[in-house]
Amino acid sequence: MVEVDVQKKTATVQVDLTTGEIKGFQIEESGESSFPLSRGMMLLIGGSIGIVVAALVILKLMGML
Repeated sequence: MVEVDVQKKTATVQVDLTTGEIKGFQIEESGESSFPLSRGMMLLIGGSIGIVVAALVILKLMGML
């Protein structure tokens, strides 16, 4: 039996080792994701944090904090 994870799906393939024949297969949606947020959402959050940090540093340099 061979299991392969591709994107959000898992493929399980049963192979007969003596003949090399595929006996069966199954493709399932994976229940868990390694990155629950999309790349765009992570960039948006990271950019927002960067802007807030930069603004705080500028305000501190200007003596307003």
